[in-house]
Amino acid sequence: MFNAMQDEVRQRLRITTRALTKLTNTTPPIVLRAGKRTMATPRFVKGVAIARWQFRTYRSIYRNRYLFIAGLPKSGTSWIETMLASYPGYTLIAHPEITKFDYEHNGTHRFEMRQDFFTRLGDALCVIKIHCHGSANNVRILHEAGIPYCVLYRDLRDAAVSHVSYVRRTPWHPEYPTYQKLDTRKGLQHFGRTLLPEWRDWIHSWNTRRDRNRSLEMTYEQMLTDTAGSMKKVVRLFQLPEEPLERIIDTNRFGRLENTSTFFRKGRSGDWVNHFDAELKDQFKSVIGEDLVRWGYERNLDW
Repeated sequence: MFNAMQDEVRQRLRITTRALTKLTNTTPPIVLRAGKRTMATPRFVKGVAIARWQFRTYRSIYRNRYLFIAGLPKSGTSWIETMLASYPGYTLIAHPEITKFDYEHNGTHRFEMRQDFFTRLGDALCVIKIHCHGSANNVRILHEAGIPYCVLYRDLRDAAVSHVSYVRRTPWHPEYPTYQKLDTRKGLQHFGRTLLPEWRDWIHSWNTRRDRNRSLEMTYEQMLTDTAGSMKKVVRLFQLPEEPLERIIDTNRFGRLENTSTFFRKGRSGDWVNHFDAELKDQFKSVIGEDLVRWGYERNLDW
């Protein structure tokens, strides 16, 4: 049963990738963005219905209804959510209000959850990934709901390169109209002036506010170098069975995902060195230089 479900997930990814590629090549970007916003609510309603039905079937197996990932954009959150959704019974859920916020604010890293964010889901088995920051409000809501959560981030230099590359090839992305006009270098300069300080503050917000007893903080680099060890920590946090983990990891190796979805890029750590010149380095050092040392990505400012 498990292998059949894995095959079905891979097949859906291939079909979705082909459909998105065809759609992207034939549809104006403004229509794609409108379509994504329009479909957000029907997808949510359908997903919740499936998640509630799955809860009735699998509730005796799992301790937690909601598997919550608070991830910095372009930091491997889709990789983790795909693996967690490989556990039989769990469904990926995206609130339509998140999509709405994304298009209104060019990102969801400042998204604030409503008090009834989880109660609206009811008894359902859900994997929920949001790029929301660790604000006092968001941390409080997670604490009051008794929900464990995983926080994931990445070297912001690599995150910047990945973000610029992804947005430039994704017509339905809210920032596409800006980045499509820029080459990679100019895109990184723009990122450094706009999103870099906000993404730095995102990491600080979770560093300082998260509940150490009910959360796990990981980096994308840890996921790459020790996928099995990192995912064991994740499934233990969520009290999931470890027995199928080896198969889940094998099925969702980054190389395989890269071949089945345009969302997954190279996934390499340290690729930023191939894109940064001295001027870009100085720009990023002025914003996150000391932070990179604090987070363990550099020993000093001599990079």
